[in-house]
Amino acid sequence: MILIDNIGVLATLTDDGEISDAAMLIDGEFIAWCGKKTALPSQVVTKTIDAKGCLVIPGLIDCHTHLLFAGSRPDEFLQRMDNQSYEAIMAKGGGIANTVNATALASDEALLSLAKGRLNAMLAMGVTTVEAKSGYGLSFEQELRGLRLLKHLDAGCDIDIHRTFLGAHVVPKGFKDARDSYIDLVMDMLAQIKAESLATDCDVFCEQGAFSVEEAKKILKAACDMGFSLRAHVQQLSLSGGISLLREVPLRSISHADFLHPEDITLIAQSGVVTEALPIAALFVRSTSVTPVPQLRALGAQVAIATDFNPGTAMCHDLVLAARLGVVYFGFSVGDALAAITKTAASSLGYSDRGILKPGKLSDVVITNCSSVAEFFYDWTKHPVAQVMKRGKLIR
Repeated sequence: MILIDNIGVLATLTDDGEISDAAMLIDGEFIAWCGKKTALPSQVVTKTIDAKGCLVIPGLIDCHTHLLFAGSRPDEFLQRMDNQSYEAIMAKGGGIANTVNATALASDEALLSLAKGRLNAMLAMGVTTVEAKSGYGLSFEQELRGLRLLKHLDAGCDIDIHRTFLGAHVVPKGFKDARDSYIDLVMDMLAQIKAESLATDCDVFCEQGAFSVEEAKKILKAACDMGFSLRAHVQQLSLSGGISLLREVPLRSISHADFLHPEDITLIAQSGVVTEALPIAALFVRSTSVTPVPQLRALGAQVAIATDFNPGTAMCHDLVLAARLGVVYFGFSVGDALAAITKTAASSLGYSDRGILKPGKLSDVVITNCSSVAEFFYDWTKHPVAQVMKRGKLIR
């Protein structure tokens, strides 16, 4: 049994709230007990970890990334800083197509090395579970290649990798005049992905310049029939109508939702879907509108925060930064922001075994350098993470 002792504040993310002067017992991969140190049960302790009077929180969960890719796109960043729109850059042949080409040219070893470096950096910031999408293949061979590499990574790294198929990222150049043929190819990919257990979720980029609402609905319904959980990028760049998918398919989560009508906000709240707010992406594309977090939360909607780490519109995998931006830029309270990168992010991925600190849950734990949740979000001058435990193993 491992004892985490001298916890100044234990942020459980449960009905118990924050517990001061706390302790925690870890039994293998699971939390055995947590609470006031004065109530610590008698146990045989083989190792004691000193939290040094600091804040302890659940392991962080980044519920939206595009982890596996090669190449970079700094020229497009400069174009956006020169007020060129994301859509205009895509229309000129830039955007996702550039990363698709670079990723296809990279060896498996190079892609794995790049991804491992990124995962190590995420781990250092307290991330213990990360969602990772395909979508930089856009062919049968390359999409499956990417998911196979992610499956290989998941088997050999300390962070849990939740794999999502995003073959419907954009329509590749060779299918511009045969969109239905590419959608049929996506269906074929789904069948093979299911056969090999390469992904649990299916995502679609429903936006102008990507997939229409009807096209997205067709793909998502097929994925649902095959047993995939459903996700969708919607209304990142415009009021393109993607929220209407909530009436058509059982989406577990939607991402971006930067442009919403009032009736869209009501529909989101009524549907029970988790909305993934992506502050870094909104900054990168200089969005004129951002996810209306206060209005969504006022109606009881669940809102997570993720990095959207990708080489085009969010070249940053710092989830703590994303959460801090969520507070100062998107209107999250600090309590909701912490839930957004733990408990609510777990819900977005369909997990009930993590994201909170409670007996019986996974022992994914972060010991911080902060005295409180407020300081965790306030003090941007210091690295907030002291130690990280994943499934009962101290890995940093």
